[in-house]
Amino acid sequence: METWDERAFRLAAERLPKAVWTHDGAGRIDFVNRSFRDYFEFDLSGAADVVNWSSVIHPIDFNRVLPVIARSLACGVSYESEVRLKPFSAPQSAYRLHCMKIVPAEVEADDCISKWVGSATDIQLPGPVTAHDATQDDILDVVLHADDVVGAHRALDHIMGFLRERAGLRADYQAIRLVYFELIGNVHKYAPGRLMVRVDWFGESPYLHVFDRGRGFEYQPSLPTDMLSEGGRGLYLVNCITGSLTVHRMPGCGSHVSVRLPAHRRER
Repeated sequence: METWDERAFRLAAERLPKAVWTHDGAGRIDFVNRSFRDYFEFDLSGAADVVNWSSVIHPIDFNRVLPVIARSLACGVSYESEVRLKPFSAPQSAYRLHCMKIVPAEVEADDCISKWVGSATDIQLPGPVTAHDATQDDILDVVLHADDVVGAHRALDHIMGFLRERAGLRADYQAIRLVYFELIGNVHKYAPGRLMVRVDWFGESPYLHVFDRGRGFEYQPSLPTDMLSEGGRGLYLVNCITGSLTVHRMPGCGSHVSVRLPAHRRER
C-alpha cells in the first residue's frame, strides 16, 4: 500500500512552475496549484466545469483527450499525451503545446487508486504548434443556460448562420434543428444550468457538441424498455438521424455529447 503526505505535496506543488492538480478516487479534481490558477485563469471550483476545460483545450485535442482521460481514471491506467492548451481568455492563436500526464499517487490495500496527480508542462518549440491548427472560422462556441428559451433560439440562429455560410443548400436544416433541440432539452431535463454548444468543422461534415455541468452519464443508443414511457427516445432519435452520437462522462466535470451533423461543404 502506497501512502503520501498530502499537505507536504500541496506545499511543494504551489511552488512548481507548471500546472499541477489532483483527482480523488472518483476522478474529481480536488486540488489545483498556483501555476494552474495563473495559467488557466480559473480555480478549483472552475476546474469542476467541463465548459471551462472546453475553452482552454484545443478543440481537436479536446475531442481526443478528455474521453481517454475519463477511461484512464476509470480503469486505473496512467495517461500521457501532447495537448495544446491556452489561458481561458486568450485567443485561438495562443495555444501552446504541453505534455499532459496523469498518474496514480496513492493506492489503497485493495489496489483501488484513491489519488491521482496531473500535470501540464509547456514543451512548445519556436514556430507554429501544428500545420493543422483550428482557426476561428472553423469553430462556433455559444454559452447559455439550459432554462433560457430565448437564448437557446438565439444560439440556434447563430449555428444555422454558421452552417449556411459553409454548406449552402447541402445540409438538412430541419434535421439539424431537431437534433439541436433534443440535445438542449436533454440538458434542461437532467443537468440544468450553464452549458456550452460548439460547432466545429474540420473535415467534410461539421460536429455539434454540447457540454453540460451535470453529474455526467454514459449512454448506449437503445429504445426504452417501457415502450409507453414518455422519456428515453430523444437520444435514440438523435443517433438514428446522425448515426454518430457519442456521450462521454467527464469525472466531476459534467458530460460531453457529440454528433456529426447532416451537412457538407458547398462547392467553392
